[in-house]
Amino acid sequence: MKPSKTFRTLMSIALLGSALTGLVGCDKSVNLDPVNPAWDRDTCTRCNMLISDHHFTAQIVNPQTGDHFSFDDLGCALDWLNKTHPTWAKDALIYATDAQGEGWVNIQKGVIATPFVTPMSFGLGVAASADKLPTDKKVITLEEAQALVAEKIQSKAHHHAMGH
Repeated sequence: MKPSKTFRTLMSIALLGSALTGLVGCDKSVNLDPVNPAWDRDTCTRCNMLISDHHFTAQIVNPQTGDHFSFDDLGCALDWLNKTHPTWAKDALIYATDAQGEGWVNIQKGVIATPFVTPMSFGLGVAASADKLPTDKKVITLEEAQALVAEKIQSKAHHHAMGH
């Protein structure tokens, strides 16, 4: 028995729909891993300085969309997050390049330490673990790092207001 024209048409539509689903995809996976900026070309999301220091760069990733925001200094990233208050801030993934040049570190899994000489003078460095830091560095919590950044921002604003 030969399939009817209607049956063939319906099968064609079903196959086409299946193929389109495969091409367009319902799986909108997002990249939550850090992505290297275009060194010496991309600029900091907060201060617009060129991102060029491979040891103190930071990145914030929106876990809902996979949007990546790059910064030339971890202090810029923390200040931007504090000032912009995105709805996804509590779930944000925050990465920084290792102060010793060993790639990206998720700061919630690594350690933050001070003092370092950093591009915007916030002084924060990151390592995968405390034993990878130079002995003259002090490990601090994320909350302490955020407080340090807020203090430096307030101090800079005070100096500018006073004409220093």
